[in-house]
Amino acid sequence: MRPRLLETKLRRPALGDSVIARPRVSIGLEEGVAAHRVELVVAAAGSGKTTAAAQLAGAHDGACAWLTLDADDARPGRLLTYLAAAVEPFAPQTAAEAFALLDDGLSPEECAPFLAEGLRAGTVLVVDDVHHLATADASLWVLRRFLRHVLPGASVVLA
Repeated sequence: MRPRLLETKLRRPALGDSVIARPRVSIGLEEGVAAHRVELVVAAAGSGKTTAAAQLAGAHDGACAWLTLDADDARPGRLLTYLAAAVEPFAPQTAAEAFALLDDGLSPEECAPFLAEGLRAGTVLVVDDVHHLATADASLWVLRRFLRHVLPGASVVLA
């Protein structure tokens, strides 16, 4: 069963009217998503990583899921639960299976590959504020296991 979650973490941030178009960044992100299963968006704080990822998500032709992390997501079970909730609109059966596996006592590390394999071709998942996991070894392990099993055609953007 799906637990109650903060829906604001699962919504792409709204972009204001004052956002400046950065065609080179947008094209680079679009090409990266088309060519790779995992794309990293790395830059200094305040440089516009979230904005660039949100622009990509808004322009993407296929399904695009969003997850914004915070310090509480350093717990592996919580991280996997939010990953499942993020992909739920585009892979409801896969998300339901992940929730059930967690309920049955399977570890988040063991659930992560099943969830990742459920992402359909053409789906992009943006995981924003990944820096919150920098010192959370157990959650980073869950994320690594998830990323390792994303199938070709799907893409995860880490900002």
